Amino acid sequence: MSVRTVYTYLDMGLFTSRNIDLKRKVKFKPRKVHKTQISDRKVFIGKTYSDFSELHLDSFVEMDTVHSFNDSAKTLLTFFFTREKLFLAFLMNRNTEGAVRYPNRSRF
Repeated sequence: MSVRTVYTYLDMGLFTSRNIDLKRKVKFKPRKVHKTQISDRKVFIGKTYSDFSELHLDSFVEMDTVHSFNDSAKTLLTFFFTREKLFLAFLMNRNTEGAVRYPNRSRF
């Protein structure tokens, strides 16, 4: 039985001991539960994987961003062309919409 399971069982009241008996459990505040940022689920209509697989595309491009460590704002903007098996990556100084529209504008 793992430690997490024991804490879960304690919270459910399955044991005779309570949270007040645990020194560290009483000392720390419970973590905040963050609300999901997308409250209107209608934005996902027509954008599921099943909708995508029904298109039967020969080729498509996958785009993603790879974030650097916490102290840095640098981000990689990556593109993967499936048919050509081509992978491109652009270094961006910040992760904003404008930086995605014009990655490294000075090079072009």
